[in-house]
Amino acid sequence: LDHFKEINDTQGHPVGDALLVEVADRISQVLRSSDTFARLGGDEFAIVQAEVKEPIDTAALAEKILECFEEPFMVSGIAIRTSVSLGLVICDRKLTAEEWVSQADTALYRAKEAGRNHYLFYELAMTEAVKRDAELVAMMSQSSFLKELCVVYHAQHDTRTGAISGLEALVRWHHPEKGLVDTESFIRIAEKRGRINEVALCVVKQVCSDVQRWLELGLSFGRVGINVSPIQMRNQLSMIDLFDMIDASGTPLQFLEVEVTESAYMDASPKTLELINQYTAKGLHLAVDDFGTGYSSMVTLRQLNVSRLKIDKSFIEDLSETLPDSTIIQATVALGHSLALDVVAEGVETQYQYEVLKALKCDHIQGFYLSKPESFDETTARLSKVVR
Repeated sequence: LDHFKEINDTQGHPVGDALLVEVADRISQVLRSSDTFARLGGDEFAIVQAEVKEPIDTAALAEKILECFEEPFMVSGIAIRTSVSLGLVICDRKLTAEEWVSQADTALYRAKEAGRNHYLFYELAMTEAVKRDAELVAMMSQSSFLKELCVVYHAQHDTRTGAISGLEALVRWHHPEKGLVDTESFIRIAEKRGRINEVALCVVKQVCSDVQRWLELGLSFGRVGINVSPIQMRNQLSMIDLFDMIDASGTPLQFLEVEVTESAYMDASPKTLELINQYTAKGLHLAVDDFGTGYSSMVTLRQLNVSRLKIDKSFIEDLSETLPDSTIIQATVALGHSLALDVVAEGVETQYQYEVLKALKCDHIQGFYLSKPESFDETTARLSKVVR
């Protein structure tokens, strides 16, 4: 607690003791049942937060605790205003509990020295990362956020002919002041803050419009892949919204492909999978993205009417002239073909990788070796050259 000694000195120790009880009660109300909360001694408390996936999860709890002190505490008829400083540490299993507490204590004193009434991580880089995330949250809360999003297209090429055989739609955020915002970062925040559905619908709307324009121009582009977040796959209503938008646009389903990660479709509810199957039966294509990183089975692939496997780019990155092991890629291509599925290799960046994939009879490749993500106008120009 900040300035607790002053409270004891001016109001007396009985009031100070009563305040500690009130503080403990108020903090307890924002904790989960899986969290451990204890008083270390004096005016210092400790919380052990379980199942932390990244620093922002811990920062979110710290912010809730700070908010607990916005209202005064009523103690023996006296309104007492106080604040709190927090030191945070992500526990390294190689260290002892005593070392964890020591690191958190170091961070706590840094927070107090920096002006109190806020939190700091033991590793200052984590504090900076959380600040960047908080900045993204503030930027995304602006009414102009969705208007600043745009869609680019990354071409997929037939390994036999080199021709464009499909496109993957990718979202980009161009902020008027910050410029191009890192896609992985803002998508992660959108998923955490419940805005991923809005982002997805914005992308789907633009893709459907672009597909219809290409069809009107008589251009051949195969089909366009739309990425679906694992968060959407767990929420049937999100998937209903997505398909409703496609239906409302009137875009022919055979020109669209939904891309879901291997882990996402394994976690999806039966109703969501049933909904997807209804649309694949009507012509929509389904691709499994990042294949090889999860725990899928051939039975599941057949149940889902999957039409395409996309080999995770990590396997392609490992494929080099110095480390020419292509066993996993070869097995994946063989698996896909045994199930009558197309196979796409992502992240192809060198001629060597391209030649190996071609020799292994991988159907399509996608990567910077042949092309980079391009705007609608750039993609249209590329497709128009093919027609000529």
